[in-house]
Amino acid sequence: MERVLGGLYISSYPHLLTNRLECEENNITHIVSVFKGTFPPSFNKYTLHSIPVDDLESTNIIEWFDDANDFINRALFPGQTEIQRGVKGKHETNVVVICQAGESRSVVVLASYLMKKYNLNPEQALHAIQRKRPHIHPNESFREQLELYYAMDCVLDKDNHLYRQWLLSHSTQTDPTGRELLSKDSTFIDESKVDISKSSEELTQLRCKRCRQPLALSTSFVPHVPPGEESKQSRFVRKVPNSKRVISVQSAASTCSHYFVEPLNWMKDDLQNSQELEGKFQCPKCDTKVGAFNWKGSRCSCGKWMVPAIHLQRAKVDEIKLNHQSSYPNQSHS
Repeated sequence: MERVLGGLYISSYPHLLTNRLECEENNITHIVSVFKGTFPPSFNKYTLHSIPVDDLESTNIIEWFDDANDFINRALFPGQTEIQRGVKGKHETNVVVICQAGESRSVVVLASYLMKKYNLNPEQALHAIQRKRPHIHPNESFREQLELYYAMDCVLDKDNHLYRQWLLSHSTQTDPTGRELLSKDSTFIDESKVDISKSSEELTQLRCKRCRQPLALSTSFVPHVPPGEESKQSRFVRKVPNSKRVISVQSAASTCSHYFVEPLNWMKDDLQNSQELEGKFQCPKCDTKVGAFNWKGSRCSCGKWMVPAIHLQRAKVDEIKLNHQSSYPNQSHS
């Protein structure tokens, strides 16, 4: 068991079972367990908080951060009803965060609290733990979720576009068909409820070239960075079918041919009712083909792979700048 800061400790479940005296010696009163399992009755003397997750790349651990942080903070500062960010104070009790190995799940949960309470970035939080427990190895997905949590100012906002975009991409690891995610109405964005007057950034809107039907706001774009020249994705390689022999190699385009977007309300019927992993979108007004989807992913002309890929074709739409006086940005105006 290692003391990270004040009354904050980290350890593993097997170590705790075989070294019970350490809990007594370190005056542990609260335990955060980040694994699927139960404690023996002898642990009933402690105040427990359970996070039943596996140490897998597919695990959504960020959704547990806020509750765990509130639990830890109430233990350390019993008089506080909410986390006072950046305010230092003496810890009144001692808390240990554990998982099976004390290397991944417990590390990111403890790091999320250090980030929120002490205004650390993910790298600083992980370093604070690693200097006391050198053999930590949080998986790459957990590190990514710490970065996402930091980008959201250490508060999980399920309506935040960064979280929605991450969830869309992350869902393919557990459900390659996307069926579970697409079955939820909350997955689809209703842009009629977007108030652009409250936006601090300049917004644009994609409209059908043929009939001017509004299709997507820039707030629904899924950004992607064209791959660098050193990346394999920067080249399109054609091979002989069922062979490794290369026919041709072509550099990716310097401009993007697609706008990748989140699932929008007008796409719901196509995405929910399709029995295929890929398909096309037609303009809801004039039926012109304007885009496509592929749940297994597809490449932009710049070479970047997007998984899943929900896109509108640049050649089929116009991008229009919006002003902040528009009340209904997704409605066309004459």
